[in-house]
Amino acid sequence: YGVEAIFLCDESLSPAMVHRLTDTFAERDFFMRYTSMARVEKAFIPLVGPAAERGLRSLSFGFESACPRVLGEMKKGFTLDVAEELLDACQAAGVRVQFFTMFGFPSETPAEANETIDYLVNNRDRIWGISPAAWMMTPGSEVWTDPDAFGVAPKPGEDMTVQSSSFLLKKGLSRAEAVQYL
Repeated sequence: YGVEAIFLCDESLSPAMVHRLTDTFAERDFFMRYTSMARVEKAFIPLVGPAAERGLRSLSFGFESACPRVLGEMKKGFTLDVAEELLDACQAAGVRVQFFTMFGFPSETPAEANETIDYLVNNRDRIWGISPAAWMMTPGSEVWTDPDAFGVAPKPGEDMTVQSSSFLLKKGLSRAEAVQYL
């Protein structure tokens, strides 16, 4: 059809799907430039090189934070060692990496936010793009269902279930401070 590139508009391309695409493209001797979003997962590391040979050009990861404590609170499910290995694999294969980051997760301190800044600066030669955001209350998330456990309270006179920025954090960065990090 004359298509030059595909953006797989999937919120999280799985390692299994990358493996399947790579195998299918190889079986058909097919090459197509493509990009997608994915989670930071160890299972991607051995797949990046072969996928790049069949067209993978960039991956956007929900990295969020370089602070191990904050990653644990978020339940991201990866360690910085895995992120490092993934960055190495992507760089070796010529796959561009974009990291989505966030600042102001409940209880995140300025020192912890600075860990993320330092990580991004120290890895600027391996990160093609950064998409920062201030943390927002997401309907259905663990914070949404139990805000007290995370130190989140509604702004006086507002309903945080209606407006996702209508909250106050009992500790850590305020929303205004988080926006300054952007």
